[in-house]
Amino acid sequence: MKIRSVPDYGSNYGFFSTQLASMMQQQGLVFSMEGEALGEYNGALRWHREHIKSKGLKNNYICETFFDQTMFHAMRRQRLMFDVQFSLSVFHWLEMPTQESFETALADHLSNARVTFIELPQFRHYEGSERQHHWWLVNIWYEGAKSVVDVVSRVAEKAHLHVAIRVLGTNLHENKTVRQVLRVDLLSPPAQGTRWSDYQTPTRLPDPAMVDQSPVPAEVKLAAIYKCKNFQ
Repeated sequence: MKIRSVPDYGSNYGFFSTQLASMMQQQGLVFSMEGEALGEYNGALRWHREHIKSKGLKNNYICETFFDQTMFHAMRRQRLMFDVQFSLSVFHWLEMPTQESFETALADHLSNARVTFIELPQFRHYEGSERQHHWWLVNIWYEGAKSVVDVVSRVAEKAHLHVAIRVLGTNLHENKTVRQVLRVDLLSPPAQGTRWSDYQTPTRLPDPAMVDQSPVPAEVKLAAIYKCKNFQ
């Protein structure tokens, strides 16, 4: 599979984004979906841009946005799809108060790329002392499952997604929370009766001149969905 575009959700200081962009060079684009740079982590956006400049990268674009699960659903509804996407240490920060809302958001997200690398909280029953963000919600999301792989498999089955799931490893974060990193491959298009060619993949930076084009380019749809404060 040729990799043309990759989003890095919650890119923060851009460590993974710039590494990916360096590896891909002129072969594809990295879209850094960065919300924390708008105020939560002081200096993250500046550091990321300086790193892009120092490495001479021309294929790493920062979209300043606070993304949420409604955007995943909009991507799925409009049949936009990335080749590969990264959601590392970010998915559990979304507001999903029920198991149903969690499963819907994850199904939508997995439908947004042919390959997804995602980091999810370690499978266990949380008591609150583990410092896991949204620990009480994680208990709700995972209820009835036996492992993180079981959680993702259940979501895929309910959403009629044909997937392959691989555990890549376990991370111990600086706050002592443990998370598992999974690779999830879509083995067939997410909507029944569709072909891969029915989906659009953003391969360029959105340009105002594209707005009046018909059909509407994937890049214009992407910028509208994610409401990028800046896309540069």
